[in-house]
Order: sequence, then C-alpha cells, then structure tokens
Amino acid sequence: MNKFIVDMDIIRDNILKTKIKDVKYCAMVKANAYGHGIVKVAQSIEDLVDMFGVANIDEAKILRHHTNKDILVTGVFEQKDILIASKNNIILSLSNFEQLDWLTKSKIKIRVHIKINTGMNRYGFYPQDINKVLKVLKNNSHISFEGVFSHLSNINDKRRTYTQISIFKNICSLLPSNIIKHLATIEACESYNNINFDMIRAGIGMYGYSNITKPAITIKSKIIHSFDVKKGSFIGYGNSYKARKNMRVGIVPLGYYDGINFHLSNKGKVFVGDKLCNIVGRVCMDCFMVDITGVNSDEVEVFNSKLNANYWAKLCKTINYEILTNLKHERLKYVKKLTFK
Repeated sequence: MNKFIVDMDIIRDNILKTKIKDVKYCAMVKANAYGHGIVKVAQSIEDLVDMFGVANIDEAKILRHHTNKDILVTGVFEQKDILIASKNNIILSLSNFEQLDWLTKSKIKIRVHIKINTGMNRYGFYPQDINKVLKVLKNNSHISFEGVFSHLSNINDKRRTYTQISIFKNICSLLPSNIIKHLATIEACESYNNINFDMIRAGIGMYGYSNITKPAITIKSKIIHSFDVKKGSFIGYGNSYKARKNMRVGIVPLGYYDGINFHLSNKGKVFVGDKLCNIVGRVCMDCFMVDITGVNSDEVEVFNSKLNANYWAKLCKTINYEILTNLKHERLKYVKKLTFK
C-alpha cells in the first residue's frame, strides 16, 4: 500500500538541463544517491555522466559492481582502503599529510584527486602546502595525480565565495592543464559565472533541488482506517492535538521509521484525493493521522513536487538533504514515467 517511487526520467532530464558544454559531469551518488538508491540511479544515468562521486570506500565498492565509470571518493579514507581502491580502480581524495605518507610508503599504484581547503575548513590541504605536496607526488610515480578540488562553504555569501574561487584559481595556475579541476555544484554554477572549471559535481540539484530541476521522488499510500472524533477529544501520543470540531480522522501507515519526519506532527499536510489535509497529532513510528473530514477518497500522496523536501525542511526546521537521506531506501520503487500533481 505504501509506494516510494523514483522517476528516473526526471533525474535524467535534470542532468540534461544542467550539463555544460565541454565540462565533465560528476554525479554525486553518496548517501544512497541522496535517498534515491545508489545502484538504480547509477545504472540509469551512467550513459550521461563522466564520473560518480561517493563519500567513502564502502559506497565505492558497492558501486564498482555496477559500473565501469570512474568513481571518486570525496571523503576521507583509511590506510586499509588504499589496496581496496587500487584493486577496484577507485580514485581517492588526498586531504592531509598523514594520508600522503601512507600512499608514499605503500608503493601501491593509486589514483588521487587532491582536496584543497579554500575556506570551508573541513577536509583538505592548506593552499600554502600545495608546493610541498606536489614535490612529494612528483617523486612517487605510483601515485597518479589526476585532479584537484575544493568545496564552497556558502554560495549565498558572495564575498566569501569569491575569495574561495580566487584561492582555488591560484592553486590551479600551478598545475598542469591535464589535471581535472572542480569546485562547483549545479547551484553554484547557477549563481556564479565561469566557475565550472573542468568538471561540475552534481549533488542535490541533480535530484530536483535547484532553480531549473524537478524533484524525482513521490510517496503514495492509503487510508487504512478511519473513525469519527468528537470536538474536544485528543488525538495521538502526548495529547498534542485537541479536536476543534467534530471530525473524521484517517490513519496513513507511514511513520518516522519510514522517514516521515516527526516534526511534521500537527504541521504537515498531505493530499488525500485532490484535497490538502492536515496531519493531526504526533507522527508515530509506523503511522500518522490526518483530518479527512469531508473527503471521499482513501488515496494519499505524502510527498511530491509540491510537498517536497523543501516544504518538509521548512516545517521541520532542517535542510532538504536530511529529509531526502532519511527516506527508507529499501522501500523505493522505480519508474520511467510519472506525473506529479
């Protein structure tokens, strides 16, 4: 009765809308493809992209069984991951001198992209260390230096962003032309000119959360039980909702175990038939209640292009990334054509 549906044609269309001529496209599929299903997404878009990006070696190993495309681990790696990456033709992100020491001593043939800390202060070498890093790499031919990248910390802060861009450009000026240079996401490219460099990293925008793309997930369910509640009665745990009128209440068999955020309690809305209905009472582990007074349908649409991750995030005082990645991926189904409300 519950259907978590991912429309692959929408994701493919999002990619085609956001491609830039003569610029490589790295599809970020970390965190289970932002909640959309890493294997199915990768298989469906492989012909459109140049590289896949993941967060760690475990995600890279899963993906390697399903694609021959380049895979870049954008997060940190451990010493034990070097041999795994080498055997599976996985590219590692080199972020600090400890990792560099592991690579030089291992003598294992490995591909790397260097991560530069241009101001986000998470991972990466400081700009002043780049010459030292390049010198070590030059003397270790088993380490194949193929790319350099950084992350923008806040594209809404123009002054800070331009500072980061300037730092990154200075680093790039020290490198050979054949090194892949990448800094921007889809959203950053929409906001700033000429920052795509050699490749863009398409993250949440690819899944529908940019100015020109469309959300690809819909969640459908059904009212499995309904009953009348009298004015003044309480609904659900904690007596958090008191009926202001005589009302009809329906139960939807989805809860926070499935990724329906608890903070939608008494705030969120869902479509029941063609009517927008209020969630009443607390969202439970495996169900939530809806005011269906005057509604003559049991078909429920919980998540769509209107009631999307942005809508949920605003109500829940969080970010759309968290909403998407909390959806239970084992429940996903995949289609090629889907019409949203």
